[in-house]
Amino acid sequence: GSSWIHENLRAGSELDITDPRNHFELEPANRYTFIAGGIGITPIKAMIESLPQRREWELHYFGRSRTTMAFLDELLERHPDKITVWARDELGNKDARLTSLVEDPSAQVYCCGPESLMSALAIATPAERLHLERFVAVDRASSSVATPVNVTCRKSKVSFIVPEDQTILDALEEHGVPIVGSCRKGVCGTCEVRVKEGTPTHLDSVMSDEEKDELGVMYPCVSRASTPTLVLDV
Repeated sequence: GSSWIHENLRAGSELDITDPRNHFELEPANRYTFIAGGIGITPIKAMIESLPQRREWELHYFGRSRTTMAFLDELLERHPDKITVWARDELGNKDARLTSLVEDPSAQVYCCGPESLMSALAIATPAERLHLERFVAVDRASSSVATPVNVTCRKSKVSFIVPEDQTILDALEEHGVPIVGSCRKGVCGTCEVRVKEGTPTHLDSVMSDEEKDELGVMYPCVSRASTPTLVLDV
């Protein structure tokens, strides 16, 4: 997104934009455990700054070295007792035991960073306490067999069959259905669409499958269907 803006936009350019969407929202809790890796500190820092003064929280910040860890000096100056720094060049062969960092059952865990860190946390942390913000989509499609699906668009009043070698998003665009796509990899959440009937097979990395089912949404750039038909609210 940023590269495209710098390469293509000029003063006076006009763009169609949508309302902001937040898939990494800080939910109310009595206590938080924040875990950041590298530039993943960016959304975590914003969350910390939004907390009431007396709210309990701790931050575990991972990076290659203190000199490369963004905002580290500022965070340590403001919150010296709440931050643990895990700099690789200081740890040597010592690794953090992630399970011990998230063992407090009362704490909601928020993490943004490399996929290796988040995948390890997903194993160590109960799903109901874990909130992740990914930069790169997890490959879930390789373990799923795509089949044709009959898609009906309620608002656009069109129906069509999406073959197994085409994404639902591509088919929606091909049939003139108004929908916006961006990453086309199942990580940004731009192409979110509401599902009125049928059962999606979630293959994206935007939210947990339970959250998507609760909201009744899917991301058609990568996700498919476990039922022969999907009715979408577009």
